[in-house]
Amino acid sequence: MPLLALLFALVAGALIALQFGVNAALRGYLGGSAFFATLVSYAVGTLASLACLLALRPALPAWNRIAAVPWWAWTGGAIGVGYVTASVLLAPKLGATRLIVLVVAGQLLASVLLDHFGLIGYAARPFNGWRALGCALLVAAVFIIKAN
Repeated sequence: MPLLALLFALVAGALIALQFGVNAALRGYLGGSAFFATLVSYAVGTLASLACLLALRPALPAWNRIAAVPWWAWTGGAIGVGYVTASVLLAPKLGATRLIVLVVAGQLLASVLLDHFGLIGYAARPFNGWRALGCALLVAAVFIIKAN
């Protein structure tokens, strides 16, 4: 695995903790509505995506490729709304550390299942003892952090 890819993933993870706090603060400034804060967050993200598209000018996908997209591949935005809204609601209640450890635990457990069964385009990577140990350590971390 190239070092640059690992560093990029690490920075992306750090930005999630920052995003949780920023979006929760946005909710407070916008009158307390988690869904309005989510909408504003997505609107800003849409504008940022549009700016990137205009700057990089990638080729547009062919219409037949768009029509071939399976139904479940269109659900990413809706999943993101649930994720961002949950973070907006939970960040003030749980704090950054508890929220992140619970989110990471959920991500890890779902990832193990997606990998094991090779779902939604992931290559099948069987669950093994090392993955079980990693999951157990993360679940232990959830309880240790939650207790403090």
